[in-house]
Amino acid sequence: MKKQLRRMLAVAAFGLFAACVSEVPASAQDIFGGSFTLPHEVRWNKTVLPPGSYTFVFSTNPLPNRMIVTGPNGFVLDLSSAMSYRKTDQPSLLILEHRAGTSFVRELYLADLGLHLRYDVPKAKNEKIAQGPSSTEQFLIATGK
Repeated sequence: MKKQLRRMLAVAAFGLFAACVSEVPASAQDIFGGSFTLPHEVRWNKTVLPPGSYTFVFSTNPLPNRMIVTGPNGFVLDLSSAMSYRKTDQPSLLILEHRAGTSFVRELYLADLGLHLRYDVPKAKNEKIAQGPSSTEQFLIATGK
């Protein structure tokens, strides 16, 4: 029994040692970033972004990729609700949906990566608003690696 316990402790200690000295960095590495400007207030998931200039960076953590958006009020950690890879002829874009006087981020397309990130736009609570017109607006994004 003691021999088995010692063997288990030795294996656990070796595993811990290997994890500590491995070449994989503990923190995420930035792989891609960009910037955009919002001329008016926009809701991105549950966060309200005021007008202003913003930058973003993607990290290499396991999927879903993390995106950190930095702007006038600090930073926001963002996770997309859907992601796909599909190259198009479009430039990098931030697509907003306008409904009932409120703007929501609906999609982010990064042309260099062929990456489409889609975000949940809340459903309208009022039937009349839900049936009312909605429109979209596109903002160009400056990107770089």
